[in-house]
Amino acid sequence: MKFKYVATALVLPLALLVCSQKVQAKEVIGNDLARYQYYGKRNHVDEFSMVQIGGSYGGTYIDNPYYGAQVKYANQNHMRAHTYMWYGVGGSTQLGKQAIRHYIWRVKTPKKSVIALDYELGASGSREANTSAILAGMNLVKHYGYTPMLYSYGWYLQAYVDLGRINVRYPHALWIAGYPIAGLLNYPYLAYRPTLTGTAMWQFTSAHANGGLDGNIDFTGITKRGYSAAKIKKSKPKYFIVTDVYKKSQVRLITGSNHWSSHYVSYGSRWKVYGEKKLKGMQCYLIGKSLYIPVKYAHK
Repeated sequence: MKFKYVATALVLPLALLVCSQKVQAKEVIGNDLARYQYYGKRNHVDEFSMVQIGGSYGGTYIDNPYYGAQVKYANQNHMRAHTYMWYGVGGSTQLGKQAIRHYIWRVKTPKKSVIALDYELGASGSREANTSAILAGMNLVKHYGYTPMLYSYGWYLQAYVDLGRINVRYPHALWIAGYPIAGLLNYPYLAYRPTLTGTAMWQFTSAHANGGLDGNIDFTGITKRGYSAAKIKKSKPKYFIVTDVYKKSQVRLITGSNHWSSHYVSYGSRWKVYGEKKLKGMQCYLIGKSLYIPVKYAHK
């Protein structure tokens, strides 16, 4: 993810962006961290973090010395940590297998969690060789008990990889990068979501926080793998501030009997949490007598 490709023809001024389209209940937002993010970083809406362990650059290994600290940071900040590696092996199946075996014993994220192969530079002239090298790595990731994914840009995969072979073996395992909107983004503008078959996750911005942070949306729930409900459950805050997630001035509350109420709370208002319950398919905080607000609007 060091080499960023931006489809400038699609970049819109932030002033034209009225709001991001609503994220569905099964879709969750997260980030990814590289070496230059040091000890960790997050946006307050993030539920997962993809952490770089290092990578193979044509057979030369460069580690991320902050990998362990970044995984720890994610866990301490109620994010599900996953792993990715730079997979600069071209069309070499041998280099691909060596890279997986080199790093697999250093992985600090749980079994069944994601290990993504970052394949965005250095492809050979043979689509078949490139595809075989990628599948060799993904197969080993699965062999060692993890969930394989493939990260890249859509145009790059279409140019250098046989996606048909990838999707037959690993449906819904693509993590596609593309940044159609300029400016800081908490949530993606879903009108520009990738259309490649097999896309499970989209890296929608490199400006997910001040100072730079990649933002991602998981469409399928793949980032919940490796984590039980007990492990991923967030602790509820004692107090929170209502955030303008969808650029609304007010948020409508839900009753404890699972109906929309006639009560609203304003953006920026502060509330105490008295309990938690799932309503309308969303986790909600109890803030008054049988009145709940969706957790997605709560900023600690």
